[in-house]
Amino acid sequence: MGGGGGTATPPVDPLFVIRWYPVLLRVRTATGAEEKPPAPEAKPDPAAAAAEEKAEDLGTLRGLELPRATEEKPIFVYFHWPHEDGDRGRRIVKFCSGPLDDPLFIRVTPLFTCVEVNTKDSEQRLVEEAKVRNTPAVLVCRPDGTIVWRSDESALGGRALAEALKGVLRSRFPAYWEGIEKQAAEQKKAFAEARRLLAAKRTEEAMGTLYPIVDSDVRFTDEWAQAVKIVREEEKRIEEASKKAE
Repeated sequence: MGGGGGTATPPVDPLFVIRWYPVLLRVRTATGAEEKPPAPEAKPDPAAAAAEEKAEDLGTLRGLELPRATEEKPIFVYFHWPHEDGDRGRRIVKFCSGPLDDPLFIRVTPLFTCVEVNTKDSEQRLVEEAKVRNTPAVLVCRPDGTIVWRSDESALGGRALAEALKGVLRSRFPAYWEGIEKQAAEQKKAFAEARRLLAAKRTEEAMGTLYPIVDSDVRFTDEWAQAVKIVREEEKRIEEASKKAE
């Protein structure tokens, strides 16, 4: 499992770019606040609870207003400054065009709700409460704002960032990671079946097996990369055949 096999990482397709939720950190008040129904109570996770007890207090991130549909995923947060903002802006440009633009990082991001915080215009005390001191700063937190991992390492590469994030899911969200591993195992079986169908010249059936792999949130496996390659080649062949027939 994982992207460490012999398959080369394909270029990032526009369909698979990271989806950011841009937010400002604002103090929440009762006045005019939208009442939200309480979230369903999660089942206790003994492994996660044990890890939480041993964990260092990394601070809390408050003020996030996110769609309820994103609440089941861990949150990856990037504290962003305007690119024209002097030295901080230059460091942000380098980070945006470096690790955050790396295909290996992008392929891990569907496992998270990805939030880009407009740090310059956010409430300063909430940024300080989150213990953000340097630029760039990235962190992972639970939906309640509890921070479980952070990094302000400007030299962090895309591969290292992707591996760090998978490690965070493995250690701090064990039940969630178990589901990811199950999906990866299902991908492996489905891809083997698609290969069998392709060998039998049953291309349409094979595509029906490959598309769910391509659409999965688990995109760091070799099977996902190979499925994308095959699907894109087949779509290109169909398009070229259609043009010739016109």
